[in-house]
Order: sequence, then C-alpha cells, then structure tokens
Amino acid sequence: MRPFKYICIILSIVTLMLSAGCGQSADSTQPTFFQLKEDPVITVEKTDTVYKRLTADYQGALVPADNYGPLQTFIGGYYEYKSTAEGSTATVKNPVYGLCTADGTVVVDAVYDAYKLHPTDEGSYVYELIIGADGSDPYQGERYIAALDGSWMFKIPEKSAFYSAGGDRVILERTRTSKKITYTYHDFYDHKGKRKFTFDKTLAEDQNISYTIGAFSEGLAPVNILIREKKDGKMVDTFKAYYIDNNGKKVQEGLTECESFKNGYAVVRNDKGLFGVLTPKGEWFLEPNYRAINYNSDMGLFASASEGYFEIFDKEKKVVKKVFTERGTVEVVTSERLIYLKVNPDTERVEYFYADTDEPFSCKETGQFPDSGNSVGGLFVCVYSGTGTIFGEDGEAVASIGDFGELVDRFGNTAVVVNENDRKVCFVSVSTKQRTEWMKHRYTRECLDGRYLVLENSSDKTYGLYDLLTNSFVFEKCDCIGLSTVNGNQLLSVVDGVNITVYNKELKAVLNAATLSRH
Repeated sequence: MRPFKYICIILSIVTLMLSAGCGQSADSTQPTFFQLKEDPVITVEKTDTVYKRLTADYQGALVPADNYGPLQTFIGGYYEYKSTAEGSTATVKNPVYGLCTADGTVVVDAVYDAYKLHPTDEGSYVYELIIGADGSDPYQGERYIAALDGSWMFKIPEKSAFYSAGGDRVILERTRTSKKITYTYHDFYDHKGKRKFTFDKTLAEDQNISYTIGAFSEGLAPVNILIREKKDGKMVDTFKAYYIDNNGKKVQEGLTECESFKNGYAVVRNDKGLFGVLTPKGEWFLEPNYRAINYNSDMGLFASASEGYFEIFDKEKKVVKKVFTERGTVEVVTSERLIYLKVNPDTERVEYFYADTDEPFSCKETGQFPDSGNSVGGLFVCVYSGTGTIFGEDGEAVASIGDFGELVDRFGNTAVVVNENDRKVCFVSVSTKQRTEWMKHRYTRECLDGRYLVLENSSDKTYGLYDLLTNSFVFEKCDCIGLSTVNGNQLLSVVDGVNITVYNKELKAVLNAATLSRH
C-alpha cells in the first residue's frame, strides 16, 4: 500500500452537471453552479432533489437521508507527493474521493483519502470512509461506517477497526494493551453508533483461548474457539464451536468446528470428529457420519467421505457420483460439466476427472492437469517451464503463452493474462485463439461493464481505459481513473489535468468539474 502524507484539500468545483438518469445523454443535463466559501462554515442547502455541498472544509460530510439510492464513489481531485521508496524519484498521485448518486448528484465532496467497500453478511455492502490515512492501517485516520444508500453513518471510535456488518449491526474489533499483553474484543453496534454488547469479554482476556467469529451470512454466525493448555507436561489443544444469533445468544452448542452458512447450508464437526451439514434452523441436512465433507456452495454439491469412498450428494440428498479412494480428498470443481479432483496426501498430486466418464480431465495439447486454484470463467491453466497453456472444459488449448504469470479474469470472449512480474498484460480471444502482444501496461483489475478495462502505464504512471471490443484505448494517459460498482450501477471518474469527468457505464458524462491538484 502506498505511503501517505496528509495535506489539506484544495478543491474548487465550479460546475455540476445534473442528469435525470444514467441513460440520458449529457446534452439533456441542466447545469447548476456553486462555489466553495472561504469561510469554513458548515452549510448544507437542501432542495427537493439535490443536496448541494457548499464547502469541502467539513470532513465526514455525509448527511444521512433515505432518498439518495445507492451511492457511488467518484474521484474529485488528487494530490502529489514524492515516493519514499529507496532510490526512487517518482511522483505518486493519490486521489481523493467523494460520494454521489447514480445520476451524478454530489452528496459528499471529495474529502476522503481512501475508502473501502465491505460486503455485509447478507450480501449487500457498507462504506468505510477514511480521512487522514491511506487505508493500509485499520486503526489510522478518522474512519466512518456508512450505509450503501447513505441512510445512516457513524464514526468508528479510536482504537477500533471494522470487522463485519449486516442486518442492524456493525461489529468493530477493539484492542487494549496492558503489561505488553494485547487483548482483542468484538463490540456490536447498532446503526446509530450505540454499542449493544461486547462478545464474551472473558474469552478475550484469557491468553490460553483464541477465537474467531464468522459471518452472519444467514442469521447465525459461527464461533470457533481454540483452548491451549499444558497437561502432563505437554501442550494440548481443545476445540469448541457453536453459533450465535444477532443478540449474542448461543445456538447449536456441542460442536468442535463450524463454518458460515452459504446458500442454506454449513459444514460442522461434532465432538466425535465426524462431519455433517446443518441448515440455519439448526436441523441436520446430512447427519454427522462422515470423516470429511467438502461443500461446493456454487454447485450445491457435497463431497462426503466414508471409509474407502466419497459420495457426492446434491440438495435432494441424491448421490450423483460415488468416487472410490482409499485415502486422500475429493472435491467438486465449479464448472458447467461435473468435474471432480482427487488429492493424494502422500505426493500432494492433484488429479482432475470428468464425473460422467471418470476419464482424466487434462489439456489435450500438453497432457497436464490444471494447476490447482488457477481457473477462471470455465478456463483452466497448466504451467510448465514458464509457459502457461490455457484450455477449456473440453481440454482444447486456447493459447500457450511464455513468461506466463496468471490468468486473472475473463470477460465474455476475452481472457486477461498478466506476466510473471505483473508488469505487463495481454488479452486472449477464446473463440479465435488469437492474443495480443504483451502491453507495457499493468492491469488494475478494474472493469467497466465487462468491456472496458483500466490499465496503468508502467513507465509514466498514467492511466487509460481499454476497450476489449475494439482493442484500443478510449482514454489514454490520464492522471487518474477510478471505478465504483454498487448494486449493478457503475461510474467512471477520469481526472485529466484540472478537469474531472464522471461517466456512467455507457460513457455518457453525468458530472463535470474542475479541480486543483494538491501539493
């Protein structure tokens, strides 16, 4: 994460283009003018449809309201500082962020030095907005937690950091150091910033005990506890687990391991060391009779181990495949065709097979199995001597690329590959099996509407927006480009010199402004 030196914001927004909706053209917008006041008085003007921010001096300026809709981040300027890396003379550009509605109406001026978009336990998001830090240290700077739609917001207390959120709760992690011993607590807050309770304070202060609280993904959160004690001169580990509800009440005790619920199911282990599958109601979907269960929540399949074989169950408890193996592990691979892998615990060899024929699934060109964990969008990779071969579920090779680093994404017909040092990028057509040459740009892993990718020029640190359909740049050598994606709505912020333009996913401008860079 980049180093940070906080300097006051010099931001002058002179023209705000308001649009009635993202789908309308920029020509149909009506300009609204306002200027920053020199006097740093907090002033908010409310109209029927627009909250205008009249000064950027108020930090943390979100005024909670129920009529914003999903808020988007936009880059409202940037400041420059010299890199602190040894021997480097480079100038680093750090953007500052604001919040606006989907049609470009500014709700918060660009006063935030960093932001994080945290997924909630129920599948939505909350914003963490940061002033005075770059976000790399969870305890540094002024930090705020805000609803995705701006309906609530509160400041995170000092010495606390965001842990998780969902429902009507936000969980913050707090630490305290006494006599060189650090104690960790988890505090539950409501959306008004009032602390409801602290989870089991006695556990936090017992140095023989460590615990984790998982996600409240479907109403219950898993708590896994490790107790390490010395018995008969030896250190002995004891495991305990249970679930808690939103009020901290224990549910389904007597376990030794439990996972978060995903799509209605969770894998747990009982005190006999056997695994089963629970529903959020505390009912058994699969009784704890198995020595291992590997749950693929995307496919809805459970690879369950009995003596000498694995049975793959579907959600109807029907056995869709029986895989014989004396030792090792069987897992279902996320794919259109049912594919499973077997792991040999002695050699750590990973082998893939088609479930319907039990024939090996490998690249027909090289004969190699996929590299474990390197598959994206129905494409797999095997790497040998620096050359990576991309192939599909039919085993047919798409491309073989030297200096191969990683298959990082797939957008429709196009696969995105980075080289070994992650300094260059190339694109591969899955249908034509053609690829571009290595480009002297770094892929930022940001994509607009599955078509436009953000690339960083490795030499001059400028940014461009690349169109996969035309294999050409839409914007090139811009100072900053930033993307936000919330609930399917996307905005693109482009900073070029002193100009800032915010576009929707159709690349139609919804906000125009001017800024002075900070030095």
